[in-house]
Amino acid sequence: MCLAAGAAVGVHWTQAMGGPTGATVLPGYKIVEIPLLPAGLYAEALGVNGRGQIVGRCFIEDAQAYSGFVYDLPSNTLTDLGTLGAGEPHGAWAINNDRFVVATADAGGGANAGLLISPFGVRTQINGRVRFGPPGGSEARSINSGGTIAGSATFDCSFSQSTLFGCGWGAGGALATAYVSSAAFCADTRALSINDAGFLVGWTNVDIGTPETPLMLKRPVLVNTVQRSQTNLPTFTSTTEMGIANAIGNTGVICGVAQDASDAGRVHPVAWVGGVPIKLPSLGGGFVEGSAALSVNAAGDVVGRSGEGSASEAVVWLGAEPTARSLASLTSPPQGPHPTGWKLQTANAISDIGLIVGKGLAPGDASGNTKAFVAVPCNPVLIQTPETQTTCLLGTVPLRVSAIGAGTLTYQWRRNGVNMVDGPLASGALVAGANTANMIIAGFNYADEGTYDVVITGDCGGVVSGTATVLICASDLNCDNVVNDGDFSVFAPAYDLLDCLDPAMPFGCPSDINRDGFVDDLDFTIFVQAYDQLLCGGAVQ
Repeated sequence: MCLAAGAAVGVHWTQAMGGPTGATVLPGYKIVEIPLLPAGLYAEALGVNGRGQIVGRCFIEDAQAYSGFVYDLPSNTLTDLGTLGAGEPHGAWAINNDRFVVATADAGGGANAGLLISPFGVRTQINGRVRFGPPGGSEARSINSGGTIAGSATFDCSFSQSTLFGCGWGAGGALATAYVSSAAFCADTRALSINDAGFLVGWTNVDIGTPETPLMLKRPVLVNTVQRSQTNLPTFTSTTEMGIANAIGNTGVICGVAQDASDAGRVHPVAWVGGVPIKLPSLGGGFVEGSAALSVNAAGDVVGRSGEGSASEAVVWLGAEPTARSLASLTSPPQGPHPTGWKLQTANAISDIGLIVGKGLAPGDASGNTKAFVAVPCNPVLIQTPETQTTCLLGTVPLRVSAIGAGTLTYQWRRNGVNMVDGPLASGALVAGANTANMIIAGFNYADEGTYDVVITGDCGGVVSGTATVLICASDLNCDNVVNDGDFSVFAPAYDLLDCLDPAMPFGCPSDINRDGFVDDLDFTIFVQAYDQLLCGGAVQ
């Protein structure tokens, strides 16, 4: 079961980066303000994916309603997703790595409508399954990498009644399936988050009253959508304690809130690791009313708030450990181009690459209106690493990297640990882009083989990418990355010429596979072996 994966929680936060052995090294962040939409009054960021794309909502003063937005951090571009509604459920809640957004909008008549918004801005309304009862609405709250959506939708519970049940929709918003059931007849439930393994969390209603006087209690719930099994999550001391599971990460750690009957019935932030509830204290180490754990990533890092309303503070529980740290305390001085003085109120979501989004009061803004923000790790985060590859002799090698980091990123490509510079190499190859995200080496020669990486530096930290090994596939004579008849047609004329010094020999004498100055039977033997393998790869000849 995926919950057991919580054993690896928090490793990346405690790796040694200098300082005493075994000391916990805290992350550092720069705060980036997300601009308001035109005529926007206030905003908050609600979800973030692994590519630096952020969704949220902005209250438009003229329309007196929320509009959804997508903010692309790498390109600093803001996209208006259109009007959603003026109520608290209305917002763009989540975005996956394919840039599909789920949102909840006002459908009129007091009902809501779940929306799937494509990367091109096309809205698809996703509904429940009602045949007998009155028509109802839906609320979409989460989407995983496979496109499965979690939320709530209206389902029939009798010939005359219908209610909202926690459910999931397949990719594209097809066919609502009720996953979260209630122990009480026709009582509503909710699904709030789904991870890539298909585990879904939310809450279910339990009747702890009597048939004459029912008393509904929200209980945190975990659903395996593949096996169609539902498990109530434990709280602290009693089965009559309220709880809500707000989010589940890709390693199975769950976060939310739960009541503790032994602590005067107070509601605390909580993380479930391996199915066991861990009480997450508020700032100061104790209890603060309104505190909540709202999101968790694959590393088990939990974010949320300490307190509520204008007095709340955005907090991080690293590795689901029971120590609350204010997000503001983790920002890295000096702030550089980003002004100091943020009042970070709520951290709504954290991505697997460590981006944190939420809302707060921007420096120097006396209006009291919140702005959406993204906390960007000081050490740039790699989205795409350089790829190991082969090329033909004198071919062109593209090396690419994609990263997100604080401020303007700088790049320094290296070969075997030595910095690259633009211009010609001793081998005769030509380098372009040695200080950009995309480096190209044209006329790649044997002397250029080796391992390549790139050092990426931001405003307050740096990172070294993984290495990419680049080798020459010597038998790929026509540069199509396979060894076949097309290469033989190049080899045969060179074989007839024999001497690499022959003026008629192609430049570089590429058919001299063993590099002895002649194209002869020794080269033909190597060529035949590569011809039988067809594809270039490994230590290729």
